[in-house]
Amino acid sequence: MKFLSILTIFLIFIIAAHAIPVQHLTKSKFGPEVTSLGVRFKDLYQTFTNQVKKVDKKFDFEIAKFNKVIPEAAKKDNTDKKSVEWLLTWNSKYERL
Repeated sequence: MKFLSILTIFLIFIIAAHAIPVQHLTKSKFGPEVTSLGVRFKDLYQTFTNQVKKVDKKFDFEIAKFNKVIPEAAKKDNTDKKSVEWLLTWNSKYERL
């Protein structure tokens, strides 16, 4: 019984030792050049992200405008309704990508 309690306490210490994060091993120190490059890359990434968001907004606007024009063009061409519905459905699925 004494052996079992010692083993249990030892096991608890092992679990506690593994649960404590070892920060000094994972933390890296970067010099000023690397830090400034990281900051510049972050700003560049933010700029590109904003550009992509603008393109997404413009695409959403243009696809909505295109969906409004499709039925009018289909009437002029005498395109059947099934094809128009298929195209509008496909556009809505493509827009969600």
